Amino acid sequence: QSKAFEHLQDVTKDFKSIHFGVENMPLPLRGDRIVDPKRILVEPLMHSSHSVDEFLKHFRNQQNVGICLDTAHYLLSKVVTDKHVELPGVWYPRGISVPLLQYTKKLAHSGKLFDLQLTDATCGWEVGKQVMEEGAPLLEGMGGRGLIDVAKAVIDLDIGFSLDLNPQRKNYSDSEWENRYSLKKEQIVAIELLKKEGVF
Repeated sequence: QSKAFEHLQDVTKDFKSIHFGVENMPLPLRGDRIVDPKRILVEPLMHSSHSVDEFLKHFRNQQNVGICLDTAHYLLSKVVTDKHVELPGVWYPRGISVPLLQYTKKLAHSGKLFDLQLTDATCGWEVGKQVMEEGAPLLEGMGGRGLIDVAKAVIDLDIGFSLDLNPQRKNYSDSEWENRYSLKKEQIVAIELLKKEGVF
């Protein structure tokens, strides 16, 4: 962790006019496939609100370093850490996280929330494994209506805001499915939902 912090500090000090929003990655890169920590890529791992706080404390004197908060990552991390779920083949540290809305407001108040990726996450079980997916449509996962409140808490801030949603087969014709990542009908549906809920 300290090595990742040092590398990022070197880069961000050289480009002070650029804002660096570091995403709350719940797993180390390759951490879903490798259990040997020496073979996992070093990065600022943010698997809990406590670990995000540690990151921000390290960069407290650098105004151009903040957080790109991925709500799905936060929700999935919270499930794993709160319930002490064991994921086969996954190296995963333990941590404790406060509720998503509470933590989003804290980050917003601190001025360190640079971007918000609004997306839901699902968590289901199959025999012998847990199935987790990020990018679920709004209101169809663990975040539920709480994600609407998160959007309302940040929409008036001068930050990046994106809807990082996976294409759902039911929304596309056969010919459209080939270009599903260009069309992203799910984002249009989400925008309409957020308008209906008074976010926009």
